[in-house]
Amino acid sequence: MHSSYDESELLYDYKLEKHFLIKSLEGKKRILVMMINSVQKSSKAKDGETRRQKEERHFNLYTCSEYIPQVREGIEQAQRRVITLQKWIDEYKPGDQRFPFGERLF
Repeated sequence: MHSSYDESELLYDYKLEKHFLIKSLEGKKRILVMMINSVQKSSKAKDGETRRQKEERHFNLYTCSEYIPQVREGIEQAQRRVITLQKWIDEYKPGDQRFPFGERLF
């Protein structure tokens, strides 16, 4: 059995982790939009582009195309974690053993 101080600290940790995840999600979503825009921009050849510009455009296209699925997966994982944390926060009762003490972000 953990002390009530530990339990209130745990609830605070859940709320703090949720807050940071939401901020992280906002950033990841912005990055995803920028990557998609970059892919769209890089997929169009420009009149009179140099070989170097063409290589940079293709590199941009390849790099963003490779990482977009990973960014999307990261967003989905963070969203699932936020839902879980909110459920724990909503259902939390002091002394309830269902809430894992080892589930902290920090």
